[in-house]
Amino acid sequence: MNGATLAALRSNDYIIPAYQRVIDGFVKAGGDASIPETILGVKKEYLDAAFDQMEKKYGSIEKYFTGSRSAELPPGYWEKLRGTAERCITLAGYRIADIILAAADQIEAQRKFMGR
Repeated sequence: MNGATLAALRSNDYIIPAYQRVIDGFVKAGGDASIPETILGVKKEYLDAAFDQMEKKYGSIEKYFTGSRSAELPPGYWEKLRGTAERCITLAGYRIADIILAAADQIEAQRKFMGR
């Protein structure tokens, strides 16, 4: 398992707990608990498939991002890119959590309307 896979899988250790309140509200409103975890979680088999395709087509993950047009990259480039990617993933998670909360609110409103 490469470092990128390990790092992505470790995100499960903080993404799911960070949204536990959202997940609990969604489930309390009648949503299926597996849905948010499926959306927010990272699965090894999906990462492996993505990395395999990158390596098959481009030869490496780095070449996937830089392509044949790349010049020499400045020192620290990959570290900065990794940090930016982690922030983008976190922000996407927050957006997804907002969608889940809105869905939970709609389910709750429908249940109240239906008298359940």
